[in-house]
Amino acid sequence: MGLLTVLLVGCSSPHVEVSVLGGGATSLVRKTPTTLDEFLNVTAELGPAVDDSAWPRCTTANGSHALRAHPDAVRKALAPSQRGHRVLVTEMPIAIDRPGAPCTRVFGAAPPGSGVVLVSARELRQRCSSMPVDELVARVAAHELGHVMEVTRESPGVNCDRRGCHCATPNCLMADGRGGCPQPDIVLCARCIEHLDGPPR
Repeated sequence: MGLLTVLLVGCSSPHVEVSVLGGGATSLVRKTPTTLDEFLNVTAELGPAVDDSAWPRCTTANGSHALRAHPDAVRKALAPSQRGHRVLVTEMPIAIDRPGAPCTRVFGAAPPGSGVVLVSARELRQRCSSMPVDELVARVAAHELGHVMEVTRESPGVNCDRRGCHCATPNCLMADGRGGCPQPDIVLCARCIEHLDGPPR
């Protein structure tokens, strides 16, 4: 492989595979590849469904079961060839561990270092009515993939706390929604667009 090829590969946007995790209609993910391209300039395509039977679960405060969105869970459930810039959409709740609040249900998550994004269509359907479910799924997937791509790495205009790093610009795709439903008017702000074209991550 020549130097030019290495440089081009190093600067190319990531290829992303979007799949249903466990049972669920593929219609849930039909808009996700286009939305990822629109917001993050990535090449995305639909992939085959992924079995969730080996995925570790946790019990939430109300007694329901959720898929754990944790790097260890990703390693246990997916072969190395199945990881890396992968969006998985499930009809199960997904949950993260927060200080003092283990197994907290969320719309989406990007377990650090895994390259995998998880989105719960069920959680979005039950709690949000701002857009059709497939559009909600696509917006949450784009936000979480932005974290995987380190669009909000520490820099001016970014707020970092125990929830992670988020853009300080209101109505930016990468702003911290604090658990609120995605809205149709969100866009990627100029600061975050600039970080899409930053040094390879």
